[in-house]
Amino acid sequence: MRQFIGWILLVGMGLVLFLPTDINWNELENLILWLGLVLAGAIMTGGNR
Repeated sequence: MRQFIGWILLVGMGLVLFLPTDINWNELENLILWLGLVLAGAIMTGGNR
């Protein structure tokens, strides 16, 4: 589980670093929600990569 949390943090930091500075916050919120759904699906399917 710690590896999973670390992966989430890496993805989050990558998004912060690679997104342009003039962020459209609605798009960012949608992206975060989508990532959340994907991560929840990975947890429920037992994805322990």
